[in-house]
Amino acid sequence: MQIGMIGLGRMGASMVRRLMRGGHACVVYNRSRDAVQALAKEGAAGLHRFTRAGIDLDALAAELQREGAAAFVKSWEELLACIGKKSATLRKAG
Repeated sequence: MQIGMIGLGRMGASMVRRLMRGGHACVVYNRSRDAVQALAKEGAAGLHRFTRAGIDLDALAAELQREGAAAFVKSWEELLACIGKKSATLRKAG
């Protein structure tokens, strides 16, 4: 599986390293080129190549974060609804 990671701080970089150890291909982006280059040396593919192709990576990252946040909120709301439904059923059962 190929996974993209935006943000290579302590948590993001650690997640990428674990994913790569698990056999996943990772494509990474960070505002700091140094962080991208460090993980590229470990086997990740850096998105800095897309900049040369004229893609605005900051805009892409912002859009992906917005979409990811929306998907998270939707899945969280669905989870809470499911928990509420199960709780109501358990209350009725006594």
